[in-house]
Amino acid sequence: MALTKRQKQVLDLIANFVDDNGYCPSYDEIARGLNLASLATVHKHISALEAKNYLKRGFNQSRSLELAPRYLQEQRRRRPGAVTEIPLLGRIAAGTPVEAIENPGTLNFADFAGSGDTFALEVRGNSMIDDHICDGDLIQDGETRLRALHTPGHASNHACLLLEASGLLFTGDHLMSGSTVVILPPDGSMRLYVESLRRLREMPIADLAPGHGALIQGAHAEIDRVLAHRLLRESKVVAAFESRGATTLEEVLPVVYADVPRFMHPVAKFSLLAHAIKLEEEGRAVRDGELWSWRG
Repeated sequence: MALTKRQKQVLDLIANFVDDNGYCPSYDEIARGLNLASLATVHKHISALEAKNYLKRGFNQSRSLELAPRYLQEQRRRRPGAVTEIPLLGRIAAGTPVEAIENPGTLNFADFAGSGDTFALEVRGNSMIDDHICDGDLIQDGETRLRALHTPGHASNHACLLLEASGLLFTGDHLMSGSTVVILPPDGSMRLYVESLRRLREMPIADLAPGHGALIQGAHAEIDRVLAHRLLRESKVVAAFESRGATTLEEVLPVVYADVPRFMHPVAKFSLLAHAIKLEEEGRAVRDGELWSWRG
């Protein structure tokens, strides 16, 4: 999806601020830098850029904005003489780096190679101690290539793996067959979960291979179904807050989850809290201790 003029201005301001200061700007600094009167407007643009995969945002963290791989890749492609094929110089053992075994070759990495100084080493072995997979990383074995996709929501560090050739997405706990995922704050975030779903909806995904349950054919239809379910539940939370003034989650739980058996309400309460926090983060609900009220 293309960026609007204002979204591009927000993105460029963040990138320039990070280059100049070594850390990301606050919402106040973004608002001042672009002469925006409302922090809600900044939030709207940040959410749009996050949904379009140009930014990443931490949960309940100060200065948690981060430029996403998509932005960095596009910047590299705009450079004159951008490299699309890089030399494979040799092989190293997984885990603690050791001397590379020379074995020249080339690999095509048009989507993230940026300069003539870029090279690759083939990793052999099973140990990846003290390392981790980041959003946009590629895992390649011969012609088979998996792309890592950071999909926070169920957990802040959750990731899915996309088998690029077939469009099969290994969803882990992000999407399940036959049930919905419980979002458990503070590490779980309903806002990030919904945004992760919307990001996946824009990707070339054919089918889903969940960590629990059977293969799900028709990825986009299933993502649309889960999104509609979450937003319908959110609308029930909104209606409950609007009609009661200040209320507790215990009071609205039986109303919001009237369609769910009562023995499951203790688990549903976690997702209810996640919905309420999402509304609070969006400026639509206010929390005062155990009491919640609608702000509109």
